[in-house]
Amino acid sequence: SSNTLSSLMSKEEKKEPLLTSDVLLKELPIIIPVFSIWGIVITAWMIVNIFVLPDIPIMMNHLLFVLFIVITIFLCLKFKSVKMMLYYLYTQHTVQGRVSFITNFATGVGNQLAIRTGIKLGIFDLLNEKKKLSEKEIAETLELSERGTLILLNSLVVTKILMVDENGLYSLSLAASEHLVSTKPMYFGGIFELVDENMLPHLSSMPDAVKNGGSILETDAHTFDHPYWLTFAEATRELSIPQAVGVARSLREHIGEYPKEKKIRVLDIACGSGMYGFMIAKFYPQCDITFLDYPNVIKKKTFQNIKMKANNDQNILSRCNYLTGDLLEMNIRQSTPISHDNLEEIINNEGKNAVIIEEDNYSEEHDHENLYDIIIASHIYHNFSLEENINTTKLLLNSSNLRHNNNQVKFVINEFITDEGKPTFFEDPFPRRFALTMFVWTPKGSTYSFNDYKYVLQNSGNCTDVDSVRNNPVNNSIVIGTFTPEKKTNSKVIEEITNNENDHNDNNNGKSDKIKLN
Repeated sequence: SSNTLSSLMSKEEKKEPLLTSDVLLKELPIIIPVFSIWGIVITAWMIVNIFVLPDIPIMMNHLLFVLFIVITIFLCLKFKSVKMMLYYLYTQHTVQGRVSFITNFATGVGNQLAIRTGIKLGIFDLLNEKKKLSEKEIAETLELSERGTLILLNSLVVTKILMVDENGLYSLSLAASEHLVSTKPMYFGGIFELVDENMLPHLSSMPDAVKNGGSILETDAHTFDHPYWLTFAEATRELSIPQAVGVARSLREHIGEYPKEKKIRVLDIACGSGMYGFMIAKFYPQCDITFLDYPNVIKKKTFQNIKMKANNDQNILSRCNYLTGDLLEMNIRQSTPISHDNLEEIINNEGKNAVIIEEDNYSEEHDHENLYDIIIASHIYHNFSLEENINTTKLLLNSSNLRHNNNQVKFVINEFITDEGKPTFFEDPFPRRFALTMFVWTPKGSTYSFNDYKYVLQNSGNCTDVDSVRNNPVNNSIVIGTFTPEKKTNSKVIEEITNNENDHNDNNNGKSDKIKLN
């Protein structure tokens, strides 16, 4: 909803630690004095109880003892690092904890499929509307078998997605009501569509990939126009919105550095659902957005998503433009984007298979019209190695406004960030697990740390600043590099003039005026 988006945008940016292991370092200065003082209080009470007031009534002693336990539990739960240590002790140092720990992994796919099934059948939307229902009422309303409904509902109860009361009526947990109901602004159900029939066979090749040292797939994430990216663009439309608002919010200060009258051109590469560029267009009227992705994604998903979310707001749609192609193969600078209205006309007249990339419209006279001030790379760099990412960044910067009027350029990477070095106890496990998916699904992809992305940016050009912020609520991190034109030395100027002279000679069959070099 507009109110939810506006409230997310108005939040002040928090400079949280990028490394999740920093949680302990962040909490230690508070944990040590708090628990030290609490230990002194308990010790003092024991001394008073034994030596000063030995005749305190037993009931009073019991009440104080319970109070101390409650306060101790409250203090333990107040700190994330303490909670994690207690959970670790339970799962590793008790038989029941160890067995539960392992079997939870073994049934993980079943849990995922149960939630996915609940979404597809409309169970969460129905319970959101009716609040509480029996399995019979749910089965009759959705035209399901009563036995299958009962087993599915009970599975969702033990995974804490649903709740059931003493009367056998099922209802949504708080997490399900906020994030698994399709009409809610923070709907995350799309994430369960990402492991579809295109992805499952790839994941099953993991043992062979580990033996081989990399992907063994004939078709993978780099296959041009792979059908999986249609699923991805659809499934991540709603899921991307909180992240997209975070990216837009992180650019507030940077966009403010540009003159107010300047039209800021933004390139959203491998845009998928299009929500990252769309949110920038929504909140910054001075920004024109170009969405770039494979042809089938742009025409069948991105364009439709932007049209639906804009709700015919021409102030937004008039600033949305589209390019199709492989960003590693095409010449972005020499490709003229097509406007939203023109693309709609092409699709209506020629269908969704129409070719919309236009490289023939390029001319040096209008060179600056195809250059960009801000480049958004959201969840794209984990598909490549660090060296490939350096080459990709250089390629994209060639399409930026560094080449025109000495403008600075912002390069935004939105990614899952790992801790530095080896995994740590307090680290968010998702980025490391996701690296395994990239290992199977791409030739050289992985997940990287903040310093890795800093290395990529600083080795891609004249990067004068690298900033980073946590992109909550999904534990992404945003890395923003600021690039400025390099100061040319005399030797570089002479080299450029010589290259230009050689190009001029080639274009004129060797007949050119001599250039005098001072």
